[in-house]
Formats: sequence, C-alpha cells, structure tokens
Amino acid sequence: MLSLTATISGRGHCGPGFCVQDVAVGHRSHTGRTADTQYEETRMSDNTQFMGAETAADDAKFWVIPGLDDSTGLLRTGQSGAPAEIIAASQFIPFHDEEVAVNVCKTAPICTVEGGDSETIRAAFEAAFDVKAIPVIFGGTPAITLPGLQTLADKTDEFTILHITPRANLRDVMSGSATGQTVMRTAIAMKNLKRIVQVGTTALHADENEIIFSDDSKIEPFFACDIARAEDESWHEDVIQELASPVYLSIDVSALSRSVVPNVAIPEPGGLEWWPLLRLLKKVCSRRRIAAFDIVNMVPDASNQTGAYSTARLAYKIMAYIVAGGKML
Repeated sequence: MLSLTATISGRGHCGPGFCVQDVAVGHRSHTGRTADTQYEETRMSDNTQFMGAETAADDAKFWVIPGLDDSTGLLRTGQSGAPAEIIAASQFIPFHDEEVAVNVCKTAPICTVEGGDSETIRAAFEAAFDVKAIPVIFGGTPAITLPGLQTLADKTDEFTILHITPRANLRDVMSGSATGQTVMRTAIAMKNLKRIVQVGTTALHADENEIIFSDDSKIEPFFACDIARAEDESWHEDVIQELASPVYLSIDVSALSRSVVPNVAIPEPGGLEWWPLLRLLKKVCSRRRIAAFDIVNMVPDASNQTGAYSTARLAYKIMAYIVAGGKML
C-alpha cells in the first residue's frame, strides 16, 4: 500500500501490479467482442492492494482510499474492517470486464493509498485531484462520504450527487455522528451543490419527507416502490437529466438485494438487483463525468464472503464503465 506521504509527493513505492504479455491481441471471441484473451496476468501477492495492482501514484487513474470513519453507535460491529475485506476479495476478480471489453488495470491503472480518518481522506482526495485521478473510497458507514464531498465542493463551481441508498440520510441528528447531522443533510447546505438524486429510497422519516418535497428542495427522489412498479427503465433518463457533471457517486450497499450483498448494517426488505442497477450506472458513466465515488455499509462476515466480493466487483464495474464511457478526468 502506498503511504499517503509518498503519494502526495507523487513518488511512492511502486511495483508492477500485473504482468501482461500480449500473445494474440485482438482475438475475436465467440460473443463478437474484441478482447485480449491470450495474455498472462500475475497479481501481487500482497492483498492490501485493490485488484492486487500496485502502480505509482502519478501514473494511476483511480486511487482507492480505505476510509476509517470515527463514528460510534453502529448497528453492527465489525464495519471498520470493511475496506480491508473488500480489497482482499478483489484479488479474485478477473482483470478483463466481459461486458465492455476493458481491462481497467491495464488501461487506467489503480493504486491503493493509505487510508484513515476524515482529514486523511481529504488529503488523499486533494492529491488525487492534483494528478487528475478519480478517488474511490470504501468505508464502513456513510460518515466517510462527507470529507470527499467537502473536497469536491472546494474544487468545483457546481456539482451533483447520485446517491444509491435505501435511506435518505437527511435527518438533523444521527447517533454517533461527528457533525450532529446525517451526511446528506450536511451536503444540501453546500452552496455549489446543485442536486442530490437519490435512487432506491425505501425508509423515510417525516422530517426527511418535508425536506424532499419543500419548494426549495435540492433532492430528487426515485423511490424503491416506484422503481419496482415501473414497466420499463425509461426512468433512467430522468435520473440522468437531473445530474450535471461533475457527479459524486455514493452507493450504500444496503440498497441492493440481499442476494447480492447479504451482510449490511441495516438490512431493508427488497432492494435493487445487480444487472438493473448496473444498467443505470453504465448509462450515467457514459453521459456524465464521475469525479469520485464511494461504497459503504458492507459488514464483513467471515462465514459469507458474498458481500465483500460483490462490493469489490461493483467498484471494478464502475471503473470499467467510467473508462469505457470516455469520461475520465
């Protein structure tokens, strides 16, 4: 793992994250896609690197940042270990994405930097933006979202948020919150935030409902009940129209079906299914520029690694969509 000190200076410890020997580039697969199907990939043995890929910070296009939030009162224990479990699970993901025919590790190299608290996350975001890389945070709770949002707000005149979540997170007070407010309630006070688009919301308090439907609301909701009743996916276009680049993407895996991520902090019935969610994210990444993204609320479970692997897979899919969409920084 690159130390943050070395990363900010632009010259950290570097080594080959994988070895590629092109034997027959451009082989036509049976699906009709052009894919590098005959190259050898060797991962680092150190599973503290996302995808086993270690790259010099200056050369990386994605910076993975393990977020170690300091909030208390978590519903389930062990959430602080989520980033390490996600990174470890990523070692089993193939480099090549079969859907968009992209090898992210080859086309847009990844580095993993030293994680930490909110101040460390902000410093990592600053450093990543300085070299035109996309920060990616893994965290136990949504508390790690705030420092990334604050850094992006300082760097741009205007931005929007795509929030995949079962809960609106707009209450005034949250138990254990360092700010005394939930993250999105803090975010709506940012003057250069244009819109928060929330997808998959199913648990809403009365005070949050008032905020969402107020005359000056910055929130555009797409409730889980409406998504479930939709006859097609035409609502995806409505989501995209509400978003303007740059976009901060925040995903609470509690919004996904338990068949995808079974171990989460606060399980909700129902949930978004894997491929329908990916179809939405693919469209967003092809038409809007993702400045940064985070994935939160997976709870490590030694008896069931499905959640860690699915979360790692989701992160790599988003990277692939960003690369394929041509909207890198």
